[in-house]
Amino acid sequence: MQSVKPWLAENGRRPGARLIWASALGLAVLALATFYVSFRAQFTFMYAVKHQDLPALIEALIADVAMVVCSLLALGMACAGQSAKVARLLVIVFAGLSAGMNYLARPGSGVTGWRPVRGASRIAPERRARRTAARTGGTIPAAWGPVIALAADFEPEDDAALLDWMNGQVTGMSGYGEALVDLYDHCTNVIGIDPAASALLHDVADAVAHAAEAMAAAKQKFTDHYELPREFAGNGGLMTHDGRWVTGEGA
Repeated sequence: MQSVKPWLAENGRRPGARLIWASALGLAVLALATFYVSFRAQFTFMYAVKHQDLPALIEALIADVAMVVCSLLALGMACAGQSAKVARLLVIVFAGLSAGMNYLARPGSGVTGWRPVRGASRIAPERRARRTAARTGGTIPAAWGPVIALAADFEPEDDAALLDWMNGQVTGMSGYGEALVDLYDHCTNVIGIDPAASALLHDVADAVAHAAEAMAAAKQKFTDHYELPREFAGNGGLMTHDGRWVTGEGA
C-alpha cells in the first residue's frame, strides 16, 4: 500500500493526468451503460424463449460476463509475459455471441414478440374482426355473449357512465390477461406442454395487456379533451341543453 501512494501521487502530477483519469472514468461509465443495454436485450430474448425469470437472467449474463472475464485474463497473461491468443480469441467469440443475441432481440425479429410500430390499418376494425372469426370457424362461445352485448348495446347516460364503463374494460381485460398467463403456467408446469409450443399464449396475454393499456389511454384522452367543460359542470355550472349551441366563436 505504501508503494502505491507515491505512484499515484507521481502520476497525478504528470501533464494531462487529470484528463486521462477523467477519460478512464468516462469509459468505465460508458462500459457499464453498454453492458446494461446489452444485458436487457439478451434477457428479453431469453425470456421470450423460456418465459422463466432465473434461467433467462443467467443465460443473459453468460456472454457479457464471459467476455469481461476473458478480457481480464488476456490482460493478466500479457502482463505476465505469457501468450494470450486463446483468451483474446474467446473475447471475440463471446462478443459475437452477445451481438447475435442482441440482433435476435431486435424489434420485429419474431422471437421476442416485439413488433415495429405500424400505422393504422386501412381495414375497418369490424371487418378485421369478422375476417379473423371466419378463419377460425365455429360460433361465438356463450360466455362471450354478455361481454359482446355489453359493448354493442352500451349507451352511456353521461360522461361518468362512460368513464365507469372504460374503467371496467381496463380491469376486465387486465384480469383476462392475467388469466392467460395462469393458463400458460398450468399448461407448461402441470400438463407438461413444451413452452416453445405454448409460448404464443404468453404473447396473447401481452396483447391483451396492451389492449387494456390502450383503453386506459383512451379514457385519459377523453378526460383531457373535455377537461374544461367537465370542470365547469362539476363546479355547478349550467350547460346548454344542446352543447353544440356554444361554438366558441364571436367576441
